[in-house]
Amino acid sequence: MPNRLGRVALVLVCAATAVCWCGGQVFPRGDDPTIPVQAGWMKLLSIPPGNPAAEIPLILDPSPAGNDLLHIWTPEPVPISLRLPAGTIVNPSNAQSLGFTFGQQISDGTDPAGDDFGGLIEIGSVPGAHTVILFPQNQAAGTYQLVADTSAKATAIGGMADWHSTSPLVAGCQTESEIYRAGDAVTVVCVLMEDQTPVTNVTLSGEIQPQIHVSASVTVGNAQLLRKEDEGDGFSLYVYRVRLQNNSGLTSRFIATARTDAEDATLVLAEVGFDAIAAGQSGNSLNELTVSAPTSPGFDPATLDWSVIGAGSPVALSLTDAGPGNDGLGDGIYSGQFTPSQLGTYSIRVEATGVSPGGRPYYRVALAEIEVIEQSATIGAATDSGTDSNGDGKNEAIRINTAVNVIAGGEYVLNFGLFDAQERQHGVSRVLSLEAGSHLVITELPAQDLARA
Repeated sequence: MPNRLGRVALVLVCAATAVCWCGGQVFPRGDDPTIPVQAGWMKLLSIPPGNPAAEIPLILDPSPAGNDLLHIWTPEPVPISLRLPAGTIVNPSNAQSLGFTFGQQISDGTDPAGDDFGGLIEIGSVPGAHTVILFPQNQAAGTYQLVADTSAKATAIGGMADWHSTSPLVAGCQTESEIYRAGDAVTVVCVLMEDQTPVTNVTLSGEIQPQIHVSASVTVGNAQLLRKEDEGDGFSLYVYRVRLQNNSGLTSRFIATARTDAEDATLVLAEVGFDAIAAGQSGNSLNELTVSAPTSPGFDPATLDWSVIGAGSPVALSLTDAGPGNDGLGDGIYSGQFTPSQLGTYSIRVEATGVSPGGRPYYRVALAEIEVIEQSATIGAATDSGTDSNGDGKNEAIRINTAVNVIAGGEYVLNFGLFDAQERQHGVSRVLSLEAGSHLVITELPAQDLARA
């Protein structure tokens, strides 16, 4: 055992009552040894108004075995059809003759047991218009056109397309941690494979979308009762449209989630969305808030508590074949970094397009999410020395003095990574209950324990 450590690595992480940044993990994450991958994707739509045949291009690569599913959602009914790469139009009238299944349904969001196509999608519990197209076998890969009749619409129609496929070409992405501090560098690693073959013919486009907590600077209220429906047994469904006043200084879309303390009330649909609202302005929710409560005396929506997040300005993410956290070329793994500057949730979206090793055009989306939180504690200077209590010239232990500044008191885990002369790492952890303030943590590591490690 050498008398001095050549290097001491310290990482402060948290437990139970306090939360702080955790880092130092290597891909794949130690708590999740795999990067989740999938062949499907979801994308938002903006369908132009006043057009009997407005077209939105979608790159699809249906599995040769069939049973791939395309789901289109719009907040209000819009006639939908699909133009195949060869030019054939598939619609509800001719779908069966072409081997497709074409379903359309309007939902008020109050039937969670509604048709969900084997659990792939939610229809009964999501209000709006749903178009579902099930593909037969041996359909071509390429650019399909979603065709929408918006001739009766004066403004653009928002919506969503999601693609469920059994294609062997899959994509996924992951960060080295789920929790960061503002100013930390975040590494994103993405994988793109067809079976076990790396996909190298790819164009990548990454975007970071901050979701900022703005509950303290917006107001949700002015609930308008749209309808009241009798459920029986003395209960009714109350359906509301609510309004958001934006005092956040942020021009943004918002998502507001309601909460109630009323023991006899249940929030059937608690989350409402708002299209872009300028700072200082207000706007109505895109969807409806639904509450189940006693028919008499009724329900007062003013008693609801609201949690609101707003979408900050998106930031582009550049990914390369041999970037941070990934030093291999041609391995189907791509990576990049960004640095969050505000507290909140950050959604990471990476889009990939190209031609697969099997020669089929493809489009894939990989998603991840991180939380940026306030820093609860920091590590300052650390010193180490040997202790020779009996004066025989041999150290019985290594003493490590660690300065710790605690912002939020609670239980913390102090992790030590010790490296010997051969650069072998020995891990030691201590659980500490620390109050807010500055602390000097003294840790003695017996030489015999290290010798056995």
